[in-house]
Amino acid sequence: MPLKLIPPREGRSKNWRIRGTYLGVPVDRSAGTDRRALAGQILKRLERDIERGAVTAPAPQGFAAATVEYLKACPAAEVPRVSRLLEHFGDVAFETIDNAAARDCAKAFYPDGPTTFRSPVNATINREVIGPLAAIVHLAAELGWCAYVRFKRFPEPRGRIRLDEPATIEAFLEALPVMRAPRRRRKRPDLRDREGPTRYPRAAALFLFCTGARSTEMRALPPSRTALNRNHATLVDTKNGDDRGVYLPDRLVAMMREIPIDPGDAPLFGYTRREQLIEDWAEARGKVPEAAGLTPHGARHCWAGWMRQGGADLKALMEFGGWKDAKSVMRYTAVASFEQRAAVDALAISGAPDAAAGCEKDVESDRKAG
Repeated sequence: MPLKLIPPREGRSKNWRIRGTYLGVPVDRSAGTDRRALAGQILKRLERDIERGAVTAPAPQGFAAATVEYLKACPAAEVPRVSRLLEHFGDVAFETIDNAAARDCAKAFYPDGPTTFRSPVNATINREVIGPLAAIVHLAAELGWCAYVRFKRFPEPRGRIRLDEPATIEAFLEALPVMRAPRRRRKRPDLRDREGPTRYPRAAALFLFCTGARSTEMRALPPSRTALNRNHATLVDTKNGDDRGVYLPDRLVAMMREIPIDPGDAPLFGYTRREQLIEDWAEARGKVPEAAGLTPHGARHCWAGWMRQGGADLKALMEFGGWKDAKSVMRYTAVASFEQRAAVDALAISGAPDAAAGCEKDVESDRKAG
C-alpha cells in the first residue's frame, strides 16, 4: 500500500506517523512533528529517498528475531505466552502471519474456539494469542521488518462488576490457610522444591482485596519493596511497566509482619506459579458457597467498587488502580458512588433526616421571603 499519514493517537505521541509500503520498502515511523502540512512534506521527501535508493528495505527478519526483541522488555507474565507462540510459528517470514494464521494458531491451542459469538474461550484466545502476537508483529513493523497488520479480536463476554458482601469476603479469608508448606511427595521427596517455598494464602488474598493489585503484581512483590512501618508497598513488574505505590491498612500490615523474610528477597507471599494461587482459591471457594466464582482478579473488581462507594472518583481510581486510560474505569460507573448516594439522600423524598430538615428550612425561607 502507498505511504500515508496516520494522525496522532490521544494519550500517546502527539506526532503524525508515516506508514505503508513504497516500491517494496515497508515504512512505519514517526514524522517527528505534530503539524500535518510538515508531516506531508516529510512523507514526500521519504518517497524521493526511496526512489533514488537512499532508503532501502532492511534485511528480512523472521518471527523469531522479533520475538527475541520483544522478550527484552516485555512483562514477565508475557514470557510463557510468547514462548508458546515462538514454538508454534518458529522463524517464519512475516508475510505468512496474518489474521488467518492467528486464527489457526488459536485453533491449535484451543480446539473449542474461536467462536463467532461472545464466549469465555474467545477472551482466553485474545489474551493468550492475539494480544502478544499483535505486540510482536507491531514491534517488527516499528523496526521496519514488516508491514503493519491489524489483528482482529474475537467477541468476548461483557464484563460484570462483582461486589461481594464484606461478610462473604471475611468467610472466604477464614477458609484460606494462614500458611501452606510445600507438599512432600512420597515417591520422589527430592521433587519437593518444585512446589516452591512456603506460601501465605490468607495474607496474599487480603493484600489483593485491600490494594486492588493484580495477582501478578502480588506474586512479584519482594520484601525489599515494602515499608510496613509506613503502611506502604511498591508494586513492581506491573502490567503497565510502571511501579505503583499502595497503602497497606493496619490489619494487613499485622498479617504481613508474621511472614518470615527471605534473605534472598524472594517474593513475599511465596507464590511462584499462577496455578498455586488458583488451587488455593478453589479450595477456599469450596468451603464458602457464597464465594462461588470469586477469582483473584475478581478481588480487584471488588476493591474498585468499594473504592467508588467510599468516595474515590474515576480519576482517583485510575491513579490508585494503575489504569492508563479512562475507558478501563468507566465500567465502575455502574456502581452507586459516594457522590450519588449523597445526592440521593439530599432529596426531600429520600426519608433521610438531613434531607427533611433541609426541606423545612427551604420552605421557611420561602415563607419569609414572601
